[in-house]
Amino acid sequence: MYRTGLSSRLRSRHYLPQASSREQKEHSHDYLVEVTVAGRELDGKGYLIDIDELKAALSVVLERYEGRCLNELPEFHVLPPSLENLSREVHDRLRDRLGNPSVSISVKIWEDQAAWADYEGAPA
Repeated sequence: MYRTGLSSRLRSRHYLPQASSREQKEHSHDYLVEVTVAGRELDGKGYLIDIDELKAALSVVLERYEGRCLNELPEFHVLPPSLENLSREVHDRLRDRLGNPSVSISVKIWEDQAAWADYEGAPA
């Protein structure tokens, strides 16, 4: 199995009304977003995925969340903007942008040096 990865920074805000008192108030995070693409086949150039294509797609996806209060976005009107749900949203939007059904994509988001959540989708 081949793996190609990329990381990027994201700063946004959220609040989790159903969580512990500290999390109930709006606060910001400097997230580290790690993306891993995995697959069994390389293309004719010897790539699993073109890293520049992955970087561009991730940049567009993260732009949606940069500097925003996540609770105000439609995708978080029903689901809370937890690390887990944010990981899945980034994953799903990235998969849509890349459109490569033969690879799996994993998105891990760190909210600090110790705490993270991830979501991994299988190849389509």
